[in-house]
Amino acid sequence: MKPNTNTRGILRAPFVLAPAVLLAAFPLRAADLPSITLHAGGPDNALEEQIVLNLATGLQSSSVSGGQAVASKRPRLLSGSFYENPRSNSTTRDPDPPKYAGNFSQSWLSRIGGVYRPQHLSWLDIGLDTRIRFEYRDNDLRSVNEAAPKTALVSSIPKKIFKQTDNVFLQRTRLYLGIKEVLDPFRFAVEIADSRRYAGTNARPVPTGDEINSLEPIRLYAELHFDALLPADPHGNARPVSLRYGIHNFEFLDRRIIANNQWRNTANTFQGFHAAIGQDSNDWALDLLAVQPLKRFEYDRDEVTDPVWVFAAMGHWRRWSEFVTLEPFYFQRRNPHYIGSDGKAVTERVVHAPGLRAYGTVGKTGFDFDASIMPQFGSKAALTLSDLGPGDNGANSATRREESIRALGYTGEIGYTLSENPWKPRLSFFYGFASGDKLANQTFGTAPNGATLTDQTDNRFERFYGFQRPWSAQDYIVYENISSPKARLEFRPHKDVRVDLGYSWFWLASGTDRYFRANAAVGTGRDYTEKWGKHIGDEIDIRARYAATKSTEITVGYSFFKAGSYTNGAIWSSNVPAASRQQNGKGDSNFAYVEVSQKFF
Repeated sequence: MKPNTNTRGILRAPFVLAPAVLLAAFPLRAADLPSITLHAGGPDNALEEQIVLNLATGLQSSSVSGGQAVASKRPRLLSGSFYENPRSNSTTRDPDPPKYAGNFSQSWLSRIGGVYRPQHLSWLDIGLDTRIRFEYRDNDLRSVNEAAPKTALVSSIPKKIFKQTDNVFLQRTRLYLGIKEVLDPFRFAVEIADSRRYAGTNARPVPTGDEINSLEPIRLYAELHFDALLPADPHGNARPVSLRYGIHNFEFLDRRIIANNQWRNTANTFQGFHAAIGQDSNDWALDLLAVQPLKRFEYDRDEVTDPVWVFAAMGHWRRWSEFVTLEPFYFQRRNPHYIGSDGKAVTERVVHAPGLRAYGTVGKTGFDFDASIMPQFGSKAALTLSDLGPGDNGANSATRREESIRALGYTGEIGYTLSENPWKPRLSFFYGFASGDKLANQTFGTAPNGATLTDQTDNRFERFYGFQRPWSAQDYIVYENISSPKARLEFRPHKDVRVDLGYSWFWLASGTDRYFRANAAVGTGRDYTEKWGKHIGDEIDIRARYAATKSTEITVGYSFFKAGSYTNGAIWSSNVPAASRQQNGKGDSNFAYVEVSQKFF
């Protein structure tokens, strides 16, 4: 139904809303309202009154004719959605439009002049927010010494510096505009983000593109949207069909495979197609993706630089959502052989990743659950001397034979909420696992240093493009080669305050594979001898979020990381000159932050 901007009906709004107020106080069943007929001065007025009544009662009109609006024979109540939010920690997806955006007609802008116009520009979604965060880091295990010598192959890796502090300010501002309904089936959306960094050491362990991305469109797509191609679901909710093309910034499933990374200062973005059948309120829905990841450039336009494609099909079965929501899915990552933006060769690779997620509650017991599993299989082509790029050096010239991919990742969380307690505390236990490669790859030359056994199977889990922070408050862990149990407690000591704290343990799933977060920054390779074991470390974290106003939130957090044998050995001892080593504390680190978020509409 197209919005109507005729304002004459506004004067009659109180009379139209009166029955809605009564309905709110004394709710009626759909059967109690077999027919509602509104008599008005013209078709436009009838439409306007019916829209207001629909918003207030949840009834949908099936026909409007000759100044009359007749209620549908199958009205939809507002409580008729099949969707249930997961209760597991940090798995609720950012909605579409994003949560900082809303409809123009529901914002303070629609009240300018002291007159509330509920349908004024209702075809426009709008949002503007900004966030600034101060971070204090002490002894970040990913830090390197930029002044270290860079000569021979081994010493070309900057040496590790411990006991240094780093203070940085991160600011992100986002603007969202979305046009819907008024031009149906054509819809459009644009979201622009400006991400900046202030201060900080020159030897930041975080890639610049994770913190700086100035005036970048992170969502820019055109959409074909059809509401009436398919029948409504059993609750009467429309089952729309849509096709989008352009730049996307989205989240799916439990956010561990594909997410926009809300914590990070910059967003994951993709270019390509997103098709959808159904919406969250439906009993079933389907999302289809064919996209390419965009590479972030600090002060230039982001673009596709590598020929990598990600294909996905994600189903959502919510018919039993009161007890369980099922989300079967399939992901595929495909790339040909190419020379990457760093000048290094990337071998041809295809990863197939089917999986299933299930979450829900156990009746009224207070228990909830969230579990997912994703086996992976595929192939990697051989890498020969003729394939190497100008960025490859001696460390990368040990050419490899082709490999088959056999990997596995799974997560599970069980929680219990004490709903009778006014603080609504929830205690949860989580375990996450992602396999790592077990043996070195067979090469065309000698085996990698320290490796006594080789094979032609890659067991390293492909993490795709999911979030990272919920794995580790200090951002030390990714969904790859990890075995991590966690215990968390969440509660609300005040209606405007949320607190959560937890304890995490981190081990490598395979001691002979890499620890990505530290290895990538410090330059250590795989320890095929497992000399230092698998224990990365333990982490305790606490966070408090205070909703100062409806549009302002203040967050304060702290985390302490206790280094394990692998961090103190393979990472710390291997990268700190003996004369500079400090035996007390070694790789332990502290992280604290204060964050303020402000919405404007």
